[in-house]
Amino acid sequence: MMRRIRAVAIGTIGVVGLALGLPGVAAHAGEPAQTSGSASLQPKVKIETTLGAFVVELDAERAPVSVMNFIDYANEGYYSGTVYHRVVKGRMIHGGGYTEDFKIKTKGLRDPIRYEGGNGLLNRRGTIAIYRRFDDLKSAQSQFFVNTADNDQLDRLRDGSSYVVFGRVVEGMDVVDRIDDVSVGPRPGFAGGLSPFVPVEPVVIKSMQVVAPLDRPTAEAKAKANLRAAEMTLETRIAELENEAKSSVVELKSGLRYIDRKVGNGAFPNPEDTVEINYQGTLLNGVEFDSSKSRDDGVFAAKVNDMIRGLREGLITMRESGQRVFIVPPELGFGMDGVPGKIPPGATLFYEVELISVRPSKQP
Repeated sequence: MMRRIRAVAIGTIGVVGLALGLPGVAAHAGEPAQTSGSASLQPKVKIETTLGAFVVELDAERAPVSVMNFIDYANEGYYSGTVYHRVVKGRMIHGGGYTEDFKIKTKGLRDPIRYEGGNGLLNRRGTIAIYRRFDDLKSAQSQFFVNTADNDQLDRLRDGSSYVVFGRVVEGMDVVDRIDDVSVGPRPGFAGGLSPFVPVEPVVIKSMQVVAPLDRPTAEAKAKANLRAAEMTLETRIAELENEAKSSVVELKSGLRYIDRKVGNGAFPNPEDTVEINYQGTLLNGVEFDSSKSRDDGVFAAKVNDMIRGLREGLITMRESGQRVFIVPPELGFGMDGVPGKIPPGATLFYEVELISVRPSKQP
């Protein structure tokens, strides 16, 4: 049996796909760089290219993992000889992963880093962000891009995630604009010859130099503190749920986790199928925000595809008659917007779901 939870109807919160954003203060590009010999959480890196140099100031207070990753690659000389392989005029310049002959640079490439979305930094003109695959939050490595416009859409992706900003240009924005203005077109042998955004004349990163050092111990402590804040209390609750269910948590690639209370023996729903469910929702602190029990019959029916991403992904792996707890990270739920008065920004959601029935979609 699922625990009793007071809430409002999921139809107004839980299943609606919202445009999700990240709050924060826009960065201002083009301010003079103030170099200093003292280590801090705002290190600066000078990026020398074949079209000139610019300086970025990084924010290890809000994105310590991304900053340490970038600094490490810079100090190791990894970026020297790499190119800006994708230039989308009026949007971004993207580099840090390919050699001058447009081959992926594997020597010195390290493991992907932890996702730091929701740090309050937005993809505004002049900011620098770490690149990852759009479908994998855990794929960020060496590649980065500089925004040459306000790219709000990168803060409000359809799945609720974002591209993580970790600094801003403080000197040489004219050089960034110069790179942004180069001639581009398809390049045979690169990206299948289909990308229209490859510079005709390669723009090479000649070197990177840390001109104001990072306070590494403080950044590492900040990263650990952020991780503890994000996961330690969460892990404690998950351990309690595992103990209650006598079942271990399962984690999907997207970051969605679930614990089976009862494994069903019926059909798996398809994305277009309508499901009838009993559900209850709580926040990490146990506050109840949502429940089908607010309805007269205690049952809610909807298409799987009409639900938030976390429930969409989870329900199609669940059999009819099963009972399961879904642990939905913010990027698969309501992101950094939340739902005013109901769900705080950046909230992890716990949905206890009983899948009563699956009604297959009508076939044409």
